[in-house]
Amino acid sequence: MTDFLTLATAAHEKDFPVCPVHPQEKRGVFWAQYKHPAKNLSEIRQLSIDYPRHNVGIVGRRGVGNLAFLDIDLEGTLERIETETGQKLPSTYTVQSRPESAPWKRHMYFRQTAYSVQKFDKEIHIADLSKPAEHGKYPSLFDMKGVGAGGFVVAAGSVRDTGEIYLDNGNVPVAPIPDWLVDWVLKERDKYRSESARLRETVKAQLATAVEAKQAGNSALVPREHFRTVIKSRVGSFAYLGIRKKDIARLVQNQIEDFMEDGVSLAAEYKDAIREEIANPKLRFGRLRTEFLPHPARNVVTTTASGDVTIQTVQRRHEIMAEAIQTFPHTLKTSEVRARLTKALMARKFTLAETKAEEKAIRRAMRRAGYRVTSSAGNERVWSRQTKKQADANGLPKRQHTSPL
Repeated sequence: MTDFLTLATAAHEKDFPVCPVHPQEKRGVFWAQYKHPAKNLSEIRQLSIDYPRHNVGIVGRRGVGNLAFLDIDLEGTLERIETETGQKLPSTYTVQSRPESAPWKRHMYFRQTAYSVQKFDKEIHIADLSKPAEHGKYPSLFDMKGVGAGGFVVAAGSVRDTGEIYLDNGNVPVAPIPDWLVDWVLKERDKYRSESARLRETVKAQLATAVEAKQAGNSALVPREHFRTVIKSRVGSFAYLGIRKKDIARLVQNQIEDFMEDGVSLAAEYKDAIREEIANPKLRFGRLRTEFLPHPARNVVTTTASGDVTIQTVQRRHEIMAEAIQTFPHTLKTSEVRARLTKALMARKFTLAETKAEEKAIRRAMRRAGYRVTSSAGNERVWSRQTKKQADANGLPKRQHTSPL
């Protein structure tokens, strides 16, 4: 059983920021523990009242002088680093996370330098993509923690669920992270990103082949070992389209059932994995953009005394504005733009209140017609219509090209 106060006080003496970690786990208690770790004894004593038997986490966050952690998971990684770089890793404070069952697993502590802060901007995780391990997850090689928004490792003296105790190497000072080690980690990160991208493209191609095969009455199912990549890919695609979360879960399950080996059993077994991916705070959800949808025309229906029915289509404000802008001179001021648009709208029976388009709407209409702000006159901007050549140089879509009057 752990004693939070004792462990946290020992960490504080080493100038380590701390946070509480659930007993016999590696899961932190607070969602903002990276932003507000305990850095003084009064905060530690208060946490010890609330979490007396919790494990302790050591927190790192991007910044010169802050802690960073090289978390080694694969046997032989340290030897590989020294062989590939031709350098010797410096002596630094280190904690073994499984000293009895896996003595190679360790957290190497470093102080961040100006060079490392310049090069690192996010937490880094590197996995072995050669073969999925149990439950479809790829085994971890190493992590670089505390170099981005925040990360933590479990402190020495904490207890695992197996009863093993995290063990450190004594009062060894924390070394600054070497520049050559930063460069090696970045090289491995770039290599991992490239391999991950190739794997995603391979799985997408397999899914496309499976869909085509099913349409043709054949079978070409995606291998079972790629099911986590399928989940991540499909959840991301559906989220980008703005589909509701509850519908994404159903659609992804259907995709797994229809196009993967052992799909029915996989979809049933890993419902929670699908939900976890949907709940990922880094997942980007799109939204249905109303400007991409067709707008029904506004029709005015009138009936004459003789019973004849007349249907007249009334132009919308933005349509009238676009039509009026086509008659504008090559250059004009913002006040002139407003006056001309107001006159055009009121001529089409719009009220004065309805003619007061927002500044954003005016700017959008002018840009669509090929105008750009080129200068200013007093407190006013001056708009000039660009030629096709100028529009091409500025990346203006071809549909917006207009010739100068």
